[in-house]
Amino acid sequence: EDWQQMKRLEQGLDASDAPPRLRMTPVIEPDPLFDTAAVLCLESGEGSSETLQERLGIDSDRSARLLRDMHRFGLCSQPNDGGSCALLLTLRGWVDRRCGSH
Repeated sequence: EDWQQMKRLEQGLDASDAPPRLRMTPVIEPDPLFDTAAVLCLESGEGSSETLQERLGIDSDRSARLLRDMHRFGLCSQPNDGGSCALLLTLRGWVDRRCGSH
């Protein structure tokens, strides 16, 4: 749901019903690795910056942004200072949410 509202904001469509955190968030292009990173975390059972860096060959800043975006999407808790987070969805739950079925 948040993801769909973010897309509406990016397209300049009316998003007056979007939660305040989305209305106030600057519109940015989603990271092309978002889906890959989400599936990787869900399949491995851990949301970890280090895992994303190792498995995707990315730097720490990008892995931190991906985890932050996953948190905004409701996939995981807010990442801690160590760069890890608790997963809040199963792979099936994430696919259902990502594809718009609830």
